[in-house]
Amino acid sequence: MKMARALILSAGMTTLRAPRNTRRLLRWTFRHGNRLLTCQLHKHAGFFSLALVPLWDTDSATIERYERAVDAFREHAASAARLRQLGWELVSYSGGSPSSGPEFEELPAAA
Repeated sequence: MKMARALILSAGMTTLRAPRNTRRLLRWTFRHGNRLLTCQLHKHAGFFSLALVPLWDTDSATIERYERAVDAFREHAASAARLRQLGWELVSYSGGSPSSGPEFEELPAAA
């Protein structure tokens, strides 16, 4: 299982330019202490990408490419589950692009 490269967030990642036909499907923001990380799923022309972006070090972002939507969504779910197991808390989420729904939803603070 790729687990978004085991959440290592190593250097040497692949970068993808965002052409006009790219659409964000999901963007989840996780917090661990004072650090934030986003887990983003995009649809491109003919493929999907899953990006893990540590906001304290965006140069360490990892991006994986998937040919099938089901594989990209499955890996997103597995990555999110693994982050939660490692103590990361989901603090916000969004669906598609701003024109297709809410851009940002905050989750209520944990009690």
